[in-house]
Amino acid sequence: MIIESPVSELENTLAMRILLVLLKDGDMFRSILCNRVAKGTNTARLRVDALLEAGLLTEDVSQFPPLSKRIGLTEKGRRVAELVAEMEKILEE
Repeated sequence: MIIESPVSELENTLAMRILLVLLKDGDMFRSILCNRVAKGTNTARLRVDALLEAGLLTEDVSQFPPLSKRIGLTEKGRRVAELVAEMEKILEE
């Protein structure tokens, strides 16, 4: 029996990388974010969708052409990203 956990979404390396990029660099357009975290942006897009669904990211859609999507961290997402950054520091010791 597989046990689902709220942490399971973060088991994917791209998910943690997305959170860390947004923590460090702030909100950015979805296409730029996906290009920054992976060469194959389809996987990154799927991970962004999963993080949006988990309530860790926000998405603001432009109302004017070209329609663009700006991605940012929710407060919960920021807290999780800060913990991931702290884990990274510990592992580098």
